Amino acid sequence: MLLLVLTAVSVVALLSVMFFLYLMIDMPSGCGQYLLDRGLDATAYGVLSSIYGWVNCVLPLFAGLMLDVIGRTKSYIIFTACIGSGTLLFLLGTATLDAPFHFSPMAAFVVMSVGRLVFAVGGDSAVCANDTMLTALLPPAVVATSITISITICRGGSVVSMNAVPLLIDQVGLGPSMYVVMTLLLPFTVAVTAASILGLTAIHLRRDHIVCVVEDGVAALPDETPPETAEAPTLAPAPLLYRARGAVSIPTVGLLLALMCLPSVGLTSFGWMAVGQVVLVARSGLDADVAARLASISGLISMTAPLWAFFIDRFRKQLVLMLLSGVLSLAAFTLLLIPDSPPLLSMVLQGVAFSIASPCCWSSVPLCIREQKFGVVFGLLSCTLNLGLGLTALVAPALMTLNWVLSIAWFIACSLFTLVAVVFFIVYDFRYNHGRLWSTKADRPKTTRPPTPRAYPEVTGGELGQWE
Repeated sequence: MLLLVLTAVSVVALLSVMFFLYLMIDMPSGCGQYLLDRGLDATAYGVLSSIYGWVNCVLPLFAGLMLDVIGRTKSYIIFTACIGSGTLLFLLGTATLDAPFHFSPMAAFVVMSVGRLVFAVGGDSAVCANDTMLTALLPPAVVATSITISITICRGGSVVSMNAVPLLIDQVGLGPSMYVVMTLLLPFTVAVTAASILGLTAIHLRRDHIVCVVEDGVAALPDETPPETAEAPTLAPAPLLYRARGAVSIPTVGLLLALMCLPSVGLTSFGWMAVGQVVLVARSGLDADVAARLASISGLISMTAPLWAFFIDRFRKQLVLMLLSGVLSLAAFTLLLIPDSPPLLSMVLQGVAFSIASPCCWSSVPLCIREQKFGVVFGLLSCTLNLGLGLTALVAPALMTLNWVLSIAWFIACSLFTLVAVVFFIVYDFRYNHGRLWSTKADRPKTTRPPTPRAYPEVTGGELGQWE
C-alpha cells in the first residue's frame, strides 16, 4: 500500500513539473504580440523564441549520460533548478518593459534571453529525466501509456500558456501578469521536491519487492542469485573507448526516426506553436488574444494523442498515419494561402496532424530499437525536435518581415519534407522489415505471453522480422 501511494504521488508530481515546463516553454508565444507592441523587433523575438530549441539540439544526448553518472535524483534537481531560475529571469525581464521600470526593448531583451538560456539548459534534460524516472517507477506494461499521457499533459501546459496568458495580460497588463505567473514557482518547487524524494523512495521500494523472472520461467526475488549467474565467470570490463563508442552509436533506424521527426514534429508542429500567433496576426489582422487562441487549437487537439497511441498499439500502421499527418499539414497551410479561407479550419487540420505525429515517432522506438539504445534514440528525437523548433522560430518571423505569405510557404515546404521522409522510411521498412510498420499485427504468432517485438537488424542481429 505504501509503495502504491508513493508511486501515485511521485507520478502526479512528475506530471505537474512537465505541465509547468511546457507552460513556460510557450510563454514567449503567449505574450509574443505584446512584446512586439512594446518595441521588440521581429528578429529579436525570433531569437527569443529559438533559444530553447537551439540549446536543446545537443543537450538531450548528454542528459542520459549525466543521469547514469551522478544519479537520477541529483540530475533531476539540477535540471529543474535551471528551469526555475531561468523562468524567474525571463519573467522579470518581460516585466521590466512595463511600469515602474520601463526598460528599453533591447535591455529587456538581454535579460529575457539570459533567462531563456538558463531555462533551456534544464528544459529537455528534465524531460529525459522525467521519462527515465517514469520508466523506473511504473510496471513495463504501462510505461508507454504513461509517457503518452505525460506528452498530453505537456500539451495542456502549452494550451494554457497560449490562451490564459494573453487573457491575463489584457486584464491586468504585461508587468503584473508576469508577477502572477511567478507565483507558480512555489507549487513547482513543491512538485520537484516530491518527485525527487518520494520518487527515489518509491523506486527503491519497488526494487526491494519486485519479483524477477529468469529465463527458465522460475520466479526469484532480487536478492536471490540464480545458479547459472552465480557460477558464471567474471568478465573483464571492455576498454573505455569501446564502451564510449557503443554508448553513443545510433542505429540506422533511429536516424530514420529522427529524420521523420524533424519536419513533422519539430519544424511544423512545435514550430507553429512558437510563431503561429504572430503569423495569424499578420495574415488575418486579428487581435493578439484571438490569434493566440486560434494558434493554440492545434495544441489543444494534439491532446488526443493517447487515442492514436491506442490505435497504434492495436494495429501498428505508424507509417500510414505519418503519411496522413503530412497530407493534413500540407492541406492546413495551403488553405491559409487562400484569402477567404477561415483559419479555424486550418488549425483543426494541423491539430489532427500534430496529434498523430508525436505518438507515431515515439511509439516506434521500442518496436525498432533494442532496449540498450532507448535512451540515445529518445535523446536524438528530442534533439531533432528542438532543431526544427529553432529553425522555424528564426526563419518564419524573418520571412514574415518580408511578407506573411513567405512564412506560410515555409510551413508548406516543411510539410512536403515530412512526406518525403515518410516515403523514404516506407522504402526502408519494406526492404528490411517486410513492411511491419506499414501493415497490421495480424501476422503475429498466437502465444500465451505477449511477444517481444524484434523489428530491425539492429534489434535481432540475425533474421529480420522475428518475434520471440
